[in-house]
Parts: sequence; C-alpha cells; structure tokens
Amino acid sequence: MKPAVLLCTIVLACLGYVLAATPTLQYAKGDSFHSDFRSVVSAKGSGQADTSQTQASSLTFTATLTFTVVNVDDTSYMFQMDTKEAAVSSPAGPVADDGTFKSAFSNPFFFNMNHDGVVSYVASKENNTEVLSIKKGIVASMQTKLVEEGSSSIHTEVDVIGTHKSTVSLSAVGDTYVVKKAYMTSDFEAFPDSSINKDEISVQGGTTLVLSKDGKFKSSSSKLSIVAFVPKDEKPLAASAQELSVSMGADGENTIQFGEVVKASGVRTYSSYPEWFAANPEYIRQPLQDSVPLGWKININEATRQASDDNTDYPYNKDFPVDKMLGSKDIGVSFHFELFAGTNFDCKHDYFNYKLLGEAQAQAYLFGTAHNLLDIKMDYGRDNGTALDDGLFVTLWNKQVYSKTFPPLTDCQEHDAELAHADPGFSLSHTVHLSIVPVTFAANADANMKLTWGYNLCDAKLSAEARLVPTLGVTVGGSAELSILIAKAGVQLGGGVNADVTPQVYLHGSQCVLGFDVVMDGGPVQVAFDGYYQFRKCHWFSCSWGDKNTKEFFKYSLPQSSTTLLQKEVDIKSLMPSVIA
Repeated sequence: MKPAVLLCTIVLACLGYVLAATPTLQYAKGDSFHSDFRSVVSAKGSGQADTSQTQASSLTFTATLTFTVVNVDDTSYMFQMDTKEAAVSSPAGPVADDGTFKSAFSNPFFFNMNHDGVVSYVASKENNTEVLSIKKGIVASMQTKLVEEGSSSIHTEVDVIGTHKSTVSLSAVGDTYVVKKAYMTSDFEAFPDSSINKDEISVQGGTTLVLSKDGKFKSSSSKLSIVAFVPKDEKPLAASAQELSVSMGADGENTIQFGEVVKASGVRTYSSYPEWFAANPEYIRQPLQDSVPLGWKININEATRQASDDNTDYPYNKDFPVDKMLGSKDIGVSFHFELFAGTNFDCKHDYFNYKLLGEAQAQAYLFGTAHNLLDIKMDYGRDNGTALDDGLFVTLWNKQVYSKTFPPLTDCQEHDAELAHADPGFSLSHTVHLSIVPVTFAANADANMKLTWGYNLCDAKLSAEARLVPTLGVTVGGSAELSILIAKAGVQLGGGVNADVTPQVYLHGSQCVLGFDVVMDGGPVQVAFDGYYQFRKCHWFSCSWGDKNTKEFFKYSLPQSSTTLLQKEVDIKSLMPSVIA
C-alpha cells in the first residue's frame, strides 16, 4: 500500500473512531418531536407463610409530550416540554377526570440538557408539587451520561431520587447507540432528605436509552425498585413450622417512544439564555432533584439495660433466663425473662436472708427492626434481717409508667395488685421519589398492657413468693402509598400479637427448695395484608377522596397456645459445698 493511501486510511479510521467513540446529542434550534409517555407505579408488599405471595396496587399515568429546542449554545440545549392528554388509570379502568387533571399540566416546562445527556437544571412555574414531581420524573427518564462507545464507566449524577453513582455503558447496535446505566443502594451519596438512612432502604434502578447515530432520542425505558424497612439482622424462624415474613416496597417503570424530528411552529425560540430568562421571569430555575418533604421520623429512643445487682449476700442462688418469640422479626414480640432466687440459709437455722428477683422484658418487631416495648422489674427480700428496697418498676416504650415500693409485710398473706396502661409506641415514615411520584412508607405500633403482681412473705414458714402476670396486646401497622393527583394506590398491613405470661419465683425454706415457673398463654398472632385504591371526586367546587376500594392479599393467623416455658425446683443443699450439705 502506498504511503499516501496508508496515511489516508489511518486518518479516516481514527476520525471514524473519534466520531463513534464520543456520541453527543445533535439538535438545532426549533427542532421539535412528539413522544408517547407511560409510567406504571406500584405500591407492593409480600406476605409469606408457606408460600410467597407478592401483591401490588398500581396506577398508570400516560401523556403525549412535545419537546422543542428553544435555545442552543456550545454546550447545551434548552428544551420546552408541553404535556397533553394526561390521564390516569387503575386495573379497574380509566380514572374519571372532569378536565381538572388535564388542565393541571397546561404550563410548559423547561429543562437544560448538556450535549452529553446530563440535565443541569429545570425551570418551572408550577404551584402544584405533584405536577412538578411528575414532570421532573419524565425528564429524569431521559437523562443518561453519554460515554465512549464500547466502554463502561462510573459517573455521579443528580436525579429525582438523589445523588448517586451510576455505572454507564454505551454500545453501537445497528444504526443506533444503546446506553445503559444502573445503580443500587450502596451507590447513593445523598437523598433529598438527609435523614434517610440508606442502610434501612434498598434501591435498585436503571435506564436503557436508545439514540440514533445522528444524535436523536429514539426511546427510553427506566425502572426503579425500592424496598423499605430493610432489617439490619438475620430473621429467626417464626413461632410455628411456617415462617411469617412480610415486606413493603414500590416499583416504578417509565417508557418513552420518541417521534421524528420536525421544525416547530407556534413555539418561541430564543437567541440566548439571558433572553429566555428575561422573557420568562415567573419561571424558577431549580435542580432536577426532587424536594421530598418527609424523611425518617422516629419518636422513640432505644434504652440500654441496667447492670445486674450484686448478689454476694446470697451465695446459694440460681438464675434462669427464658426467651420466647411470638410471630417473627417481621411482625412479632420477643420476650425475655430473668428469674433469680438466692439465700444464705443452709436449711438448719431459723434465720435466713433471701432475695427474689423477677424481670420480664419484651421487644416489638416490625419489618425486622426491634423496639423496646416492656421492661418490668420486681425485687423482694431481706438482708441481715432488714427489708430490701422491695418494689415494682414498669417501663413501657422506654417511658417509666409505674413505680411502687412494697411495705415490709411478714403476715403470711397473699398481696395482689393490678395496673392497666395503654400507650402509643412508635411511628416512623419516610418518603422517596419513585419514577414520577413520591411514595410514602409508614410503620407504627401501639400497646395495651394489664399487669397483675403478687407477693407473700412468711417468716414462720421460712418462705417467700413473688410473681408477675403481664398481659400484653400489641397492634402494628404498615403502609406504602403513592398518589397521582386524582388517584391513590397503596398496600397496608395490620397485625396484632397478644400474650399472657406468668413468671413466678419462690423460696420454701422449710422444704429447702428454690422454685421457678414461667407459663405463657400466647396468641393468636394475626396479620392481614391488603391493597387499595382511592379516587378523587369533585362536585361543583368541592373535591374529596372517595372510599377505599380494598382487596385482601394475604392473611395469617397463629392459633392461641399455652406453653410452660420453665418449671424448675432446685434443692438448696445442691448449691452448697459438700461439707455443709
């Protein structure tokens, strides 16, 4: 091959490589193209006992969009987006609109997109935050950083859900470029609300964008999946052979099909950005990132358990811990009991020191996260002939609700009392952007408690008894809800756990025994999981939400049961050195 021909071949090959390796958007001022937009958003959840059941309540938003390039400079394009024929439907059919919904989208929406496909800002005069959110979601579906052909690289981008890294690849397929990006929870640097903890939410998203070789939009498909209230620890088995598992989440999928480019008619174009801003002073320039009003809100602080008391004055003692779970760590209550009985009595003298200690603790579990529910501590005894600070202390949801000191009674009589208390427990919620709309996840728990306790001291019989009977009812709830102005869709979870527990500890000096009993009457554990739709109805100048259309997805019930968790009698002599025994 002649040197001149070889050089020409090399130059053309290099030039072709450069052109293929760095695709950019290629539009001219006044270019216009239509598109069909479709978004399906779903609030979902799963309930599982022996088989998995994932269900969702979904809404579909459709619209016809027109994009017009109203200004061009060396690095970016300003697009005007007009939205027409906006409509919402549910699986039951189209949602009725008296024209209010369509008219809500009448304002043009502007966004500035760099030649490499990144949106630098949007401009809007929307007063309706839901409409603004939808329009931002549409534009976010078109944003994908353009990279070198055949390469894959990581780029930081800002979109409606937050600031995150995306892995982007670009390949040539026929007469098109296919750009793919993907991101997950670990890629996020910030959410619109900084209080959202990414360790307790799971995000999986991505976009496939198709461009023509001459730099025009052909199609876009983006997906986003969110799971809320992600548990921090491993889930144990439920209290039966079947495992109870529930979760809350949401999915969104946007698709856009772009039409051919034509020259616009009836749309004003501008010679510069200052000219545009001067002509549109009512438009507010803002980032693409959505402004979400709610983040995590938790109204309970976890408490730490107090260290155990010194028991050196009661050398002959026994301690039994007991643990029991009702339900599972998705929905359930775990109990921990600590029973202690000790004495220095060697079964040969009329005088003895003793101490009885009963503790009952409970944690409420919802979506894998534990919250301190109940802590009861009861002390009863004597030390060198002096009564201890005998008393009962009750904490519910980390708040002390009862404290009582017992009088020093040795009358060999039963003494019983009762306490009833109800208290809202915890509530938390967070809102994140899903596709074109925010989705709000919420969870809550409340408790009703009735506590009976009793004690008996009889010096004549060298005996003492202490017992607690907490009856506890816990109700829990969770939901995921999204709204598109005239329609709502959601999933909701409701459940309850009931338990009646009797821990008892006693010392019978005349028989030289320590005794421990824990009996639980538990259940039923019940969980119901539903999906629902709500539609906005207007009459004259008044609008309100109609009744919820609800469908049951999942129901679980663990039958009532009675279980002896502990029943022990310990001979005091067995705790003594052999020379004494």
